[in-house]
Amino acid sequence: MSWLGIDAGTAWSTLRGGAEGWVVETGARNAGWLDHLYPIDDWMRSSFGASGGSRRYETRFREGRFHQDQDMRLGPPEVLVARSQRFDEGWRSWESRYRWVEGAEDPISAVYRLRVDAPEVGTTVDLPVFNGKRTLTLAATAAPGPEVDGVPTRELTVRSASEGDYAGSVRLLLTEDAWRVPVRAWVGTRAGTVAVALTHRSVDGSPG
Repeated sequence: MSWLGIDAGTAWSTLRGGAEGWVVETGARNAGWLDHLYPIDDWMRSSFGASGGSRRYETRFREGRFHQDQDMRLGPPEVLVARSQRFDEGWRSWESRYRWVEGAEDPISAVYRLRVDAPEVGTTVDLPVFNGKRTLTLAATAAPGPEVDGVPTRELTVRSASEGDYAGSVRLLLTEDAWRVPVRAWVGTRAGTVAVALTHRSVDGSPG
């Protein structure tokens, strides 16, 4: 990751399959020179079924003074979220319950679901995604993408299907092959658009 051309940190993810579905672990860490300004050390794990829907979404956020751990279990019959967060007086833990929507994804499993079931060019598919407090419907629209290092891509634009739910958008470039590798992404944030480029990929520990 870079900011204004300066090395800002590293993001990574791993995917492994099992008898009941898939598990993705991902994280982000700032470059060392940012430790005294705004340290970031985030980790997330998503467990989801092969046929659709997230089962569990675990997160650990360490961003500046914001420290929070979450464990979301996505039903049925409900979504149970256990949270621990550090406040000035110390850590506080609590649980919250939310309505469960069948087939709802978490933010990470949603990306992999779009890789497996990518919409055809010129079409839009809706995807329910639980954001930590409620389930939103996101709409993913596919269009032909540019070549990246000589590889054809499909461009997906993901935004809220309902006005006012989510103001930003995400654009993904997926390779036009069976792997659907996300080689580029642009994520809209309140601080501006964040551009992401894949720099390294391996299969079973070997480059692929």
